Amino acid sequence: EAYHRIKYENESKYIEDDDYKCILGELKERSTDIIEEPFRKVLFNKLEYGNEYSLAKRFKMLFKEYLNEILETPKLNKNRFIQKVIKTRNYLVHQDKKLDDISFHDEEYINANTILKTLIEVILLKELGFKNEKIEIFYQKKIKHNNLILKFN
Repeated sequence: EAYHRIKYENESKYIEDDDYKCILGELKERSTDIIEEPFRKVLFNKLEYGNEYSLAKRFKMLFKEYLNEILETPKLNKNRFIQKVIKTRNYLVHQDKKLDDISFHDEEYINANTILKTLIEVILLKELGFKNEKIEIFYQKKIKHNNLILKFN
């Protein structure tokens, strides 16, 4: 998330900051009569970052830019994988029992970590100037040598 925020600083918001601030100001002004102060404070605290892309959208952008050419996997599987990463993250951070059944466990967890580690490695290699062809050859050999099976499910 931090890498994406830095790399895509000008491309990771839904609308211009000034427009968002105007909308937020208008909402604050209109909500004083209908929302009690303690809840209002919490609500607008959450909305402070409401203009920034979600973690899921950030992951989709990173997967599209960095992994699509190296790991050929159907888009649907990647989207499902990303959603499950988000659910697992939320489960681990918030301990929400409702998310337990739809989070990664055991072998799935290990596989998910391998995929995310691969994403980080590819980003680093590209940042260091390696071309896609070299990275692809490296990962094909690495996957074969380590008998890796990366499952996006």
